[in-house]
Amino acid sequence: MNSFTVQDIRYRNLQRLLELCSGNQAELARKAASNPAYISQIVNRTPMPSGKPRNVGERLARNLEMAFGKSQGWMDTMEEIGVAEQRASYEVSEARLQPLLEVARQLTSAQLKVAIDMLKVLAKN
Repeated sequence: MNSFTVQDIRYRNLQRLLELCSGNQAELARKAASNPAYISQIVNRTPMPSGKPRNVGERLARNLEMAFGKSQGWMDTMEEIGVAEQRASYEVSEARLQPLLEVARQLTSAQLKVAIDMLKVLAKN
């Protein structure tokens, strides 16, 4: 399982909020009552004098939550990210499996069992 820091999670949620602004960093900054240059530094991972990238701080995280009608702490959670990624992954997988499902529907039960066994062998390689 992936281990994300709160900064990783906030960055990913920031990206999601930025999508709601059609990628317009100035619009996101305006909504969050923040400086557009500061938002740009975070989005672009501009290094601070210490060499570490700028991150979404506590105040900005809470301002973003309020500005976009999210519950307090939303910026620090992965739940919705996981759901969105799973949904996208499922949709891609479903489309890729459609030809296989069409063939499988034409097989008898015995043929389907053999096909499943063959796929298991292929998956190991």
